[in-house]
Amino acid sequence: MRWMLMVLIACSGSSGEGVPSPGAGAHPQGPPEGEQHPPIPAENEAWKDDRPGFRPAFFFYGERSWDDVKMRVLSQIAVIERDRARLAAMAGRPADAARIYAELHGRLNRFELGQSQTASSIRDLLAAAALRDSKLLRGVAAGRIPAHLRAGTESPALRAQLLHWTLSGTELPSQEQRAEWLKRSERLLLAEHASRGFSDFDDRHALRVALVSAHLQSTDPIGWTGIWGYWDPADARAQVEALRAAAVAPRAAGRADRPAWQRSLHEIATTDPSRSFTAEGLGTLPTGDSLIDVAGAPGPTSIGKLARLGLDDPSHLTWLRSEAAALNQALDEGKGAVQARLQQTIDALDAHGHGSRFYNIKAARNEGVRVLARRGRYEEARAILLLNRPLHHQDWACPNRDGILRAIEGRLLAMAGDPQADAVLQQARQASEAFVLEVRQAEAAGH
Repeated sequence: MRWMLMVLIACSGSSGEGVPSPGAGAHPQGPPEGEQHPPIPAENEAWKDDRPGFRPAFFFYGERSWDDVKMRVLSQIAVIERDRARLAAMAGRPADAARIYAELHGRLNRFELGQSQTASSIRDLLAAAALRDSKLLRGVAAGRIPAHLRAGTESPALRAQLLHWTLSGTELPSQEQRAEWLKRSERLLLAEHASRGFSDFDDRHALRVALVSAHLQSTDPIGWTGIWGYWDPADARAQVEALRAAAVAPRAAGRADRPAWQRSLHEIATTDPSRSFTAEGLGTLPTGDSLIDVAGAPGPTSIGKLARLGLDDPSHLTWLRSEAAALNQALDEGKGAVQARLQQTIDALDAHGHGSRFYNIKAARNEGVRVLARRGRYEEARAILLLNRPLHHQDWACPNRDGILRAIEGRLLAMAGDPQADAVLQQARQASEAFVLEVRQAEAAGH
């Protein structure tokens, strides 16, 4: 039983999904309310099991039920399909984007979930947003945004109103309409945002629902936002500010080779040349769902800490600061220099030899992807992302790890303008759906 608990701790540290304990009986239960899990140990007998593939036990994936495992994967599918829709929209094919959103709505609604309120809430939020954005893109394709999408005071209504004004040559806003719109948007800028903190496993799942809800209220269904790393509720303000900038900009602003509805809203900076490596970025415990801590999908931070080589180790923190400085120097040394220097960091971590070094190495690679992607160096970021393959050891405890990596790769290709992007995103979706099929088969078999 002790080794089983360590599997769960390993998964939760890697995946950031809590520490459900097997407990007694045939149906493992999660931790008692308020319980915090112990640090991830340096060694774990379970990590020696490097068999590839699916495990028919939901607690292996750090969740209390198959419903919660499905919740994780349906969230990943939503990220993938949203990126495919954005690709179509930014290629000037709003009708195709509307179709992708509509198909996502149907796919999400087909997920059968039982008693998990968290899973059901997230599925319903994602499905409703997909339907909303399908209608928005259908409106863009038709040249007129439906009135019901323009009603309300939240970000989606503000976006729909602004798109409607941009599309319509006969219904330009009056001075009073624009003033009222700006007043509504200002109220959103002043809105309070929930804290990202949580106290235990249950509180963390409640936070997940709140973050998904907030993200779906502000996320752009058409263009890229350039968020790399954890999505924060404060990022919603950046989206409102982008809308406000578009509302007061001249109608002809932006690139002339794009339709007006793209130019008015989506000339948003997606790069940050000042982004640099930090000791915290290199050393913070990663989540298993790298879409969250690498690619800006909404979700809680990782839970727990490493017993060895954690950020609370003064000598290790000093070493990380030195590595961050060396990597920042490499940023100015030309293509390939960062990867070469990061490999030295990884080799030094790997030389420690203990089992939990997997998380230290993963954290360092994640930081490489985040920093390079935020700087707009997508090809280099992708090269570092691919260092995560082949999958091994703790990777198997992360639900749909293969699909996650393909999803991030597809995002990087899309933002680089690479024509392979949609094909890779479709591979990500196929990998995700294959994982879901295995979950359903395990569920049907009573595991």
